[in-house]
Amino acid sequence: MGDQMSNQADPINWKRTGDIAQDQLYLYEHGYFYDCTFAIGADKKIFKCHKVVLARASNVLAAMMKEHFEDESRSRDDPIVKFSNTSAEAFEYTMRFIYGNDRTLRSVQVAIEVYRFAQECCLDMLQQVAADFMAKKCQPEEAITVYECFKSYGDDRPLDTVASVISQETFAVISSESWRHASVKTVEEILQLEHLNTTESGLFRALLNWAFAQKKTTLPENQKIVMASYGSNFFSDNENYRELIDKPLKLIRFRNFDAYEFLRSLAHSNNVLTEKEKLQILMNLGNGNQFPMPNGFTNVLRFRNLRPEKYSFSFHHLERVEDIELTKNCPMSLMSFQVNSAGFILTGVKLHSLSYANKGQVMDVSCRLIAGDALRSLVSVQFQGANTFGPQDVLSFPEHVPLKKGVLYILHTNYYNKETCKSRRFNYGKNLRCEDTDDYHFLSFKSCMDNSHDDISSLIMRRFM
Repeated sequence: MGDQMSNQADPINWKRTGDIAQDQLYLYEHGYFYDCTFAIGADKKIFKCHKVVLARASNVLAAMMKEHFEDESRSRDDPIVKFSNTSAEAFEYTMRFIYGNDRTLRSVQVAIEVYRFAQECCLDMLQQVAADFMAKKCQPEEAITVYECFKSYGDDRPLDTVASVISQETFAVISSESWRHASVKTVEEILQLEHLNTTESGLFRALLNWAFAQKKTTLPENQKIVMASYGSNFFSDNENYRELIDKPLKLIRFRNFDAYEFLRSLAHSNNVLTEKEKLQILMNLGNGNQFPMPNGFTNVLRFRNLRPEKYSFSFHHLERVEDIELTKNCPMSLMSFQVNSAGFILTGVKLHSLSYANKGQVMDVSCRLIAGDALRSLVSVQFQGANTFGPQDVLSFPEHVPLKKGVLYILHTNYYNKETCKSRRFNYGKNLRCEDTDDYHFLSFKSCMDNSHDDISSLIMRRFM
């Protein structure tokens, strides 16, 4: 054993494997026959390398070797001082990859440094390895950092995976330290995402915490101590505070709040919103979203924190009486319904007329939801053109509608084209049941007209997370 280890450590008689990568890695690990050195990291750790191996890996590294050694007075032990933003650990991994194709990354933080190094030195394969590792291993507390890394280099390949982490683990992401250091552009992009697993009021609080962190970094140290005891309210009278937060603030979907939730949120926001803006938002919430939002604020009313599974209350379970033809003599369908519990959001409908039975037929159909208690229109959607709907396709409303317990809703479907298409008529039951874990939820429905056909085959509903 002693003789074998002695041979292993012998620069002349070491046991060669026949694998060029493994043999190169052995020379690097032992520093044999090196002809250049690098000083890396805060401690200027010395790495002994080989010009020909580095030059083979990258044109950028080859040019660096040539430039450094054009002065013949420089020896192999005169270190090349480059890569000030690269740690010794990241450089070590990069060399092991270049020499021996070693792909054993240990952490996302190191992978980020390796990714940036690979980008700077045009090491495309290494960059892809680091990107794949970051996308696969990214945790919520690292998601913002990884997201900004990919965005800074215009690398869209792994962004979907990271965006998925942000969407699914939103609360953990916006509670992390990396969120507080995010750029304003990143904050805006996240607030533009359609699906985020937190409430809109949670996003509002996270935005205030982010702004608080930005201000905190610009203050003198003695003021930071004072500010810590006040929290985000410390900046309530600061003119630049709104300027900092203005664009992302207008992406918050205040229309998704209920009035009580909005008033409670105001206790933490102080003068972020003007008195006029507060009043306008409250008027909007108090009048069924009919009052205009403040200038520049989003009008979007789609809930981001809905459960991924759909609750489809289907009328297919009822007994079909007959197929009927829709013509100019049958221009509309009316159906009313109620839910027995709160928390449901109506996102769309399925229509019999928009099905395979009318495949290719030119259609002009509108569907409108009315609050029966006040006969007030809540939302509507229209389809015009050749019917290409498949079995799973849904006519989605442009806005989500929170359904209130005990309120009568009417779905009013109109047909504007004169060409004949098919629908169905059903017998009526009393309730349809949708199972949700241990609870059962019922939908009561009936026809609003004795002779009406029932074009609506399913109501597509979701619930809050």
